[in-house]
Amino acid sequence: MKHVAKQFFALMLVMVLCAGGFSMTAYAAPQTMADGGTFDPEFYAATYPDVAAALGTDANALYQHYLNHGKAEGRLPYEGATASTGTTATVSGPGARLVDANTVSLSASLSKAVSAPNGVYNVYAIPPADYAVAATATPIAQVAASKTPSFTFALPANGLYMKYVFGVNNGTSVTLVNEPQYITNPEVVATNTKARVATPAKGLQGKLFYNYNIDTGAGVGFNSLIYQVNNYGSNAALNSPNASKADAHHPTEGPFLYMLNTSNMTAVVDLANRLHNFAATNAAQDIIIGNEVNVRKWNYVAYSDWDSYVREYTQVFRVAYNAIKSANANARVFICLDQNWDRNRPKSHQEYYEFLDGKDFLEKFNSMISATGNVNWGVACHPHTVPLTWARFWNMSGCADGAYCANQVKSGKMMSFQNLGLLTSYMTRSEMTYGGAVRPIICTEVSISAQQGADVQGAAMYAAYMAAARSPYIETIVFAENPAIGSGFTDQAKAVYENLGNGTHDAWAKSVIGISDWGQVLK
Repeated sequence: MKHVAKQFFALMLVMVLCAGGFSMTAYAAPQTMADGGTFDPEFYAATYPDVAAALGTDANALYQHYLNHGKAEGRLPYEGATASTGTTATVSGPGARLVDANTVSLSASLSKAVSAPNGVYNVYAIPPADYAVAATATPIAQVAASKTPSFTFALPANGLYMKYVFGVNNGTSVTLVNEPQYITNPEVVATNTKARVATPAKGLQGKLFYNYNIDTGAGVGFNSLIYQVNNYGSNAALNSPNASKADAHHPTEGPFLYMLNTSNMTAVVDLANRLHNFAATNAAQDIIIGNEVNVRKWNYVAYSDWDSYVREYTQVFRVAYNAIKSANANARVFICLDQNWDRNRPKSHQEYYEFLDGKDFLEKFNSMISATGNVNWGVACHPHTVPLTWARFWNMSGCADGAYCANQVKSGKMMSFQNLGLLTSYMTRSEMTYGGAVRPIICTEVSISAQQGADVQGAAMYAAYMAAARSPYIETIVFAENPAIGSGFTDQAKAVYENLGNGTHDAWAKSVIGISDWGQVLK
């Protein structure tokens, strides 16, 4: 009865205040979430419109944001709550690392010790797709609660692909003390390490670069230093379960490739074994996980929100990284981006759901990797001309939407070899570097159209090469022939390619373009 009276009084108070020119928001009662936590999605969305703008109003999506980010940022889970004492750790030092082939060390540095009813933190191992721990979960061990918890334990079965975390169990739920950490030095157990071969400054798709189709096994056995892992979806077990969900914002074309499956440990182990075996038995030393993964038609799952999308890809990347490095300690593992750099499509535009700007993808991906144990991932980019079928980038007359395309490059919305500095400058930011050094960057699958003539194709190819060669951060550029879009090599292009690096065609290419210095067209 008191509860009913209290609700009635609150309702009358709202009506009086509104009638007097004031307004206030009444929220529904907080919910008890699946992990036992208390959360009010309506309050969270209204109080933090930046989160709602990115994730929408789905209760589970908002709760995951609170668990993964909101706690640490001081956001409240429901009206009247006090700032959480949950995820207060800023992980410094080792995080989770292999001491030897059979032993893991987990440590954290907290701003303050998290209160624990029995004075201990539990140590948990959780799968990549889990972001909470059930109260019934069995811990690996217990350690004394402190600001600097640390524990060394035996590597569990398939433990290379799990996350490790300290948690407080109050009997009904588990509060995570630190951000779950992946093992960051899987190379300790590498079984088939090969000496690195110097990567040439130029290469061809089908020679220096090749595709490995993980679902069919096609592509193995070639002596290529750079490989890209693709999933065409023919093996259902390899596909993310989210790829089969209803999609209200389905891509306007495709999908062509699919997000890999890390939704459960059976799928994780299957994926890890395939990639470990591939890295152990092939010449590949640089392995790219997915094609243009900031675009859903090339890495398809049904749209939910971009944070969830990047988080799911990050799970895949983590499994891939540890599987590959545990085979070949000298291998490097890359993400792959297309040309959409900073277009900022609004939600009212279909393209908002088609792709995430490369710049935004890098920010989200780097943040998620850094929070869960930083590693030295690299970037493979596709700096084609804009549009792809127009190689005469210095003269857009005759190109459909030429003025628009030129402005997209000039304004930095789209990336081509003309403005590669967009990517390289961004990657020099302190928060993007690894150990103070710029991460590995390569240009792959660069197609140059022949539709405007052989001289145009040859001159544009030379310009693309110069864009990479002028940068201290681009290691190599790989050119791709694609007759389907008119980018098969002419004899002129073949001659230019063969002489890239020796200056033979420098003056000729400048004369075709009409410049005296490459700085006039390359930024």
